[in-house]
Amino acid sequence: MWYDCFTKNRPRLFSPAMRGTVFIVFIVTLFLGTRASAQLAGSYTICATGGCSYSSIDNAVADLVSKGISASVVFNVAPGTYAESVSIGAITGASSKNTITFLGAGRTSSYIKDTSAVISFNKNCSYVTFSQFTITNTGSAEAVYAYYCNYCAVLNCNLVASSSCCGYVIYDYYTNHFTVSDNHISGGYYGIYILSAANSSFYSNGLYSN
Repeated sequence: MWYDCFTKNRPRLFSPAMRGTVFIVFIVTLFLGTRASAQLAGSYTICATGGCSYSSIDNAVADLVSKGISASVVFNVAPGTYAESVSIGAITGASSKNTITFLGAGRTSSYIKDTSAVISFNKNCSYVTFSQFTITNTGSAEAVYAYYCNYCAVLNCNLVASSSCCGYVIYDYYTNHFTVSDNHISGGYYGIYILSAANSSFYSNGLYSN
């Protein structure tokens, strides 16, 4: 501890020479902390093989939920199989202007599969779109589960579920403006369950073996 003769020997925590160093350390720490929690904006990549922004869709969703967004975000998903159940809740900053898109490399290139509901748009999930994937449930749950979400969409995908009892390919419960368009929908013990709150749309989908 430093004693200063000009302040009647009252103890000071740092010497004059040390104060500048402490101030610099404080600024650097504050800067790094701000960067670590910065909101997402722009384009990112996802690939299971490494070298991308994220190694899984789940990791990208975790950042969306914890950090939020400050502009529209697009996740370009590389070809490959992603064995994961993707569950999405409320995302700070999502709006009609600031949307979120997960864009696969094509229906026959980017696959998401799991035994639980594969893609879940949960309560207050808003403005999230999945496009150009094959989404397959290999258990008895849903390929797509939507629950009290707003302005979400599944576009140009293959949606597949097992025919074992008693799952749906798509389960839509009290959604607001949920859009399912231009998809190939197959399998499932049941095909589609719809109980929408307002203006959800299902159009130009092909239904097979339901």
